Amino acid sequence: MQSWDYMKEKAKLDTVYGFNRVYNYDFSMSASTKLYGMYVPIFHMFGIKQIRHVITPSISFSTAPDFGNSHYGYWRTYNYTDQNGKVQTVTYSPYANSLYGVPSQGKSGTISFSLDNNVEAKVSSKKDSTGVAKRSIIDDLGFGLSYNMAAQTKPWSDLSMNLRMKFTKSYTLSMNTSFATYAYQYAADGKTVEVGDRTYWSYGKFGRFQGFNLSYSYTLNNDTWKKFFGKGESSDKEKKKDDQNKNPDADNNTDPNQAQQNGQKEVQATTNDDGYMPFKMPWSVSLSRS
Repeated sequence: MQSWDYMKEKAKLDTVYGFNRVYNYDFSMSASTKLYGMYVPIFHMFGIKQIRHVITPSISFSTAPDFGNSHYGYWRTYNYTDQNGKVQTVTYSPYANSLYGVPSQGKSGTISFSLDNNVEAKVSSKKDSTGVAKRSIIDDLGFGLSYNMAAQTKPWSDLSMNLRMKFTKSYTLSMNTSFATYAYQYAADGKTVEVGDRTYWSYGKFGRFQGFNLSYSYTLNNDTWKKFFGKGESSDKEKKKDDQNKNPDADNNTDPNQAQQNGQKEVQATTNDDGYMPFKMPWSVSLSRS
């Protein structure tokens, strides 16, 4: 318990023994779905045969009561008069120094909205065995907004936006930006300008642009050196050799069922042209700049 010690001009702490239970709880839920859209262009420009657009809308809701309410007993107040004769109110919790702390004050309730977009295309490719390859046009284009149900004024958050584009498997471009929800207005003195409680939407505007952050990254791995310098075995050659090692009976007339009956079990390791097992350690390094 706390009270004000006028002699020492500071708060006085008293230890009260007893059994007390401190708890808190909240409630949350979320929902999401995916919407698919397909478009087949009439003219196959740049070899594009089909475009797929995936829209992922999401909504989440979370709420918690005000544990600072007096009927919970987690927070208490006392008054004292300071040296200037003013009455001061101190809010404290008897469980502030406990092992698990104390639930926070204030009611909370938030509804969050998000909308993600992904656009991919199927293009003609001679390198693929099917003759078609998948290419990313927009890897992710997302929007996010939230509403604070417990706020007395300006419950809407700023609108956030992110864009990510993968030009290749190694090169990625990312951008993040936000748009202010509430417009400027004159203060009570009629001279200074401040952020008001009226949204840009009420004026028929999208929002106030607040700048953006642009970054790009490039990923290096052990296959990068093969692409740049042409070193290492050919991928087709490695694949053929792996297939032969995995299925050694493919190139001879040995019956696998007969070999199993005879108790034979052969395990062959992948070897290079010199007959040694190649040492491989996959690695990757990402370089980014913003």
